[in-house]
Amino acid sequence: VLEWEAMLAISHPVVGRERGQLFRLRGGRLEEIADRTEEAPGRHDQGGWSQARYARHIEKLVHEHLRGVAAELDRRVRRLRVPVVVVSSEETRAEFEDLLSADTEKHLLGWTTAEAHASPSELRTAVEPFLEEARVTSEADTIARWREEAGRGGRAASGWAETLEAASDARVELLLYQQGADHEAWQCPACGRLSLDGKSCPLDGTAMEQRDDGLDLSVHQTLAHGGTVCAVTAHRDLDPVGGIGALLRY
Repeated sequence: VLEWEAMLAISHPVVGRERGQLFRLRGGRLEEIADRTEEAPGRHDQGGWSQARYARHIEKLVHEHLRGVAAELDRRVRRLRVPVVVVSSEETRAEFEDLLSADTEKHLLGWTTAEAHASPSELRTAVEPFLEEARVTSEADTIARWREEAGRGGRAASGWAETLEAASDARVELLLYQQGADHEAWQCPACGRLSLDGKSCPLDGTAMEQRDDGLDLSVHQTLAHGGTVCAVTAHRDLDPVGGIGALLRY
């Protein structure tokens, strides 16, 4: 099933350290994928340096740390191609923002703050508003694309009959279904083909078997042929067609 994925970049000064972590959000959970946290020099490290010289030295170390975190984030964005939320202090943001690549900036959902020692669950709470807004926007774009394709008889399926047939033919790129939608369906026990009626399988003539889990069957066929699945939660556009539809490969 299509999971909403994102990355969190944590760039935050902590007592005695410079925190730099990357988390990946998958299935509603944060998984740490990189940790570039570094020890920061303490007062005892100053030695015979002048205060001004020592301050410049610290600023240089912090800049190098931020550059390393930004480079790691850029590399992950190029590979994963998922949206990003950056958690940082206000004083860190200006410098860190200047170090991000144009590609990463295009994937950036926003900036927020959190306690320096915030746990993964606390970080998840801090970025939830950005993720929810992005999810709703992405869903709206997908629904608009489906409406356009369906309206002109293009690469879209509407309703159970068309969607079951398209899923069986490996034509579904993205299966869309309304929360709670389901319907009885018929399945060929020999080849697995789905249909909304109980006629013999059009491919091998085998008698079809009745099932009451049409949504599960559609999801299985879609995933088995390399498609993805999305539960529509913020829009009701699928209601008139039984709560199911699809964007098609052809």
